[in-house]
Amino acid sequence: TGPAPVCSSAASPPTLAPSPAYDDGRSRCQNHRITERYQRPGWFTERVFTQLVRTDPPSAAMKAVELGLAWFTRGDLNIAQAWMNRARRLLNGAPEGPTNGYLAYLDALMVMPDSAALAQRVQTLRDICSRVDTPALTALCQVAEALAAISETRMADAFALLDEAMLPVLAGEVPLDWAGDIYCVVLNQCHYLADLPRMRAWTESMERWCADFAASDNY
Repeated sequence: TGPAPVCSSAASPPTLAPSPAYDDGRSRCQNHRITERYQRPGWFTERVFTQLVRTDPPSAAMKAVELGLAWFTRGDLNIAQAWMNRARRLLNGAPEGPTNGYLAYLDALMVMPDSAALAQRVQTLRDICSRVDTPALTALCQVAEALAAISETRMADAFALLDEAMLPVLAGEVPLDWAGDIYCVVLNQCHYLADLPRMRAWTESMERWCADFAASDNY
């Protein structure tokens, strides 16, 4: 809207004290803007990213990937992809590490339901996991492999992979938001394939998990 016009009168107009009703309305408006900002997905992570991007690009890349996950979880694929692209640029030329694996996992999710593209992305993730061995990346790789197996109607393989992917989650070896994403993928696929007993068991498990980790922005 731009600044208010400057008064051209030589004499300054009298200063009027705002009424209590005006003050109250202004306070409510300011509080609303603050609340909106704090409720935006990953608002704190965005601030950390801004601070790290010039001083620690690899750490900033991980924050960008986390923001990609946050927006992907909310269904805004365009913003998720934008954060993923930022992470990719920051990782360009840097030594390979876990962040590359997290980014490859999101890359796999983004191409669904294209089974051919998914298989290629899963292979990329599998290759990274063979070089960067962490429980969290192993679990995410198994989830991606399960999704590829479902696209190829290999249901027994898919459920075995999903169940195995849950083990590091239950052991607390997967970062909070990534663990939540694994839970969501497992429950969604159980629902899609009408495996109600498995869905019931993992729903009860997620309820306990949410009770323990209620501070997450996403879950």
